[in-house]
Formats: sequence, C-alpha cells, structure tokens
Amino acid sequence: MEILAEFLKEAFQNYVKRNQGQRPDQIIVYRDGVGGPTYLDKCLRVEGPGGKLMSAIKQFDVNYDPKMLYIFVD
Repeated sequence: MEILAEFLKEAFQNYVKRNQGQRPDQIIVYRDGVGGPTYLDKCLRVEGPGGKLMSAIKQFDVNYDPKMLYIFVD
C-alpha cells in the first residue's frame, strides 16, 4: 500500500507541475487484480476517502478535497 501512495503522490506532483500549479478536481484510480467482493470493500476502505491514498494527497494541503473515482477492472 505504501508504494501505491508514493506513486499517487508522484503523479500528483507531476500533474501540478505541468498544469501551472492547478490541482485536479477529480482523481481516477484504475484497479486490476482485486479479487472478490470482500476484497473490493477492503480496498475502498483502505485506499478510498479517509484512506492512505487520500492521506498522501492531503499532505500538500489539508483543505484540498478532490473527488475520487475508483474503477475496478475485471
């Protein structure tokens, strides 16, 4: 999970740098290889709003609250 948060943080920094300081209004996360409904729920709890991925983004600004769209690829 830690490495996923690092990748997201790096992607966020690159986005802001290339877009003159603008932050994205929405972040789309594509997830593949997540098996079964139980693991889907766990994935959303751990990674989703209030989870580690959003915490990594909030390190830039506590008041920044983008929409997150999760797409699970089967």
